[in-house]
Amino acid sequence: MDKLPVDIATAEQPTPTITEAVPEHHAAIRQLLGDAYAGYAAAMPADVFPVYLADLLDITADDATLLVAVEDGVVVGTARLHLRPTSVGLPAGAAYVRGVAVRRDRLGTGVARALMTSCTDRARAAGADSMWLHTAAFMRPAIRLYEGLGYRRVPAYDTDSRRHYGLLSDPPLHAFAYRLDLAGFVDVGDGYRLWVQTAGAEDLPPMLLIMGANASGLGWPDELVARLAQHHRVVRYDHRDTGRSTRAFAERPYAIRALADDAVAVLDALGIERAHVVGMSLGGTLVQLLLLDHPERLLSATLWGTSVLGGAPPDPEIHDEDLPGPDPRLLALWAELGEERDAAAESEWRVEHWRLLNGAVLPFDADEFRHLEERVAEHSGTWANPAAHALADQSGLERGAELARVRVPTLVVDAPADPVVPAPHAARLARAIPGARLVAVDGLGHALGRPVLKPLADAILEHTGSEGR
Repeated sequence: MDKLPVDIATAEQPTPTITEAVPEHHAAIRQLLGDAYAGYAAAMPADVFPVYLADLLDITADDATLLVAVEDGVVVGTARLHLRPTSVGLPAGAAYVRGVAVRRDRLGTGVARALMTSCTDRARAAGADSMWLHTAAFMRPAIRLYEGLGYRRVPAYDTDSRRHYGLLSDPPLHAFAYRLDLAGFVDVGDGYRLWVQTAGAEDLPPMLLIMGANASGLGWPDELVARLAQHHRVVRYDHRDTGRSTRAFAERPYAIRALADDAVAVLDALGIERAHVVGMSLGGTLVQLLLLDHPERLLSATLWGTSVLGGAPPDPEIHDEDLPGPDPRLLALWAELGEERDAAAESEWRVEHWRLLNGAVLPFDADEFRHLEERVAEHSGTWANPAAHALADQSGLERGAELARVRVPTLVVDAPADPVVPAPHAARLARAIPGARLVAVDGLGHALGRPVLKPLADAILEHTGSEGR
């Protein structure tokens, strides 16, 4: 129940800078919170308000992201974002905002809206599918703002603030739960629904991220999504039979090429006419199909970790028969893909898989990828290893000869440490697409570990014309 007396901005105002707080901001934040919430002392029971305010002012007590709104070097607003809240009983995938406050002389100027929008964008980039908050009936201006931003009441998650703070007195003090949905679902036909999530402002150029085989959209790292979302409206989604999307391959099998149609269906559902499209691994194969079948929907194409479609004309310098195959250790691991394992064994199997995919050039952080897989399992609701794409019909992919007619600006990222499609696969692909650029990201393998994210984002943004903007 941590909401401020705010008004919706009614006039054009300067946009404050929203940034993460540093220790030098803490004194100003506590002063701002104390001033903003002091007016609620009369509206709250005498036994609750001191405990509530003390909790609010304890800004370093948890692992929340503490944000500030700054104008001319002065803190004029603050908010606290919990990406994995544990104390308020919210469902998996929830993010939580509290401790929102605005300096009184800046009320009604859009500061609170800017803070809430920043929290929403950060939560989306972190993979949350809903934003939550608690407020009280007497915080009417705040409720108007939240409802104007799309938050809706969810009474099942209301709380009793007295019980929350360990106070056993009566009557209950109700804190009303509000939720904003951050992710949606898109129907793509054949009974399949795909989980879809966006990040970044809606008026930015769209960018569609297409992940590899059997991989959830959460495989696109939050840090990479956040970087791209500074310049694009970024869309990531779960393929069929991954993540939260429909899992029905055994009953309704499909061909791999259907996944390219799914990408178009996602754009259609979001009302996106054209987008920059980025794909890795199988996603790169799907991008090639989009280049052939839907070039009018692509502003640009970026792909890596994939080989040229079959049937491409021979290259005079790179002979297909000389192209190396995947690392034999990966082939051995893939033979175990469909085996049943308990959660602990599956986690270790996946971390080992990522270790091999990472390649041998850059250090491998096992904890980083273990955390990723824990998030994917929580997101998916299962540790079962999806293998549908390995079983799907591979026909219709022998279209490499058609790549000669591509005119969409295309970037092929060379991943020098890729153990799945080693060099010179990237060069072979780039040479098959007229005008395609080949740019190497040093150390990049077939995994998106933290060390490669900035140079990879820079290469993508340079290609889309957004770098340095």
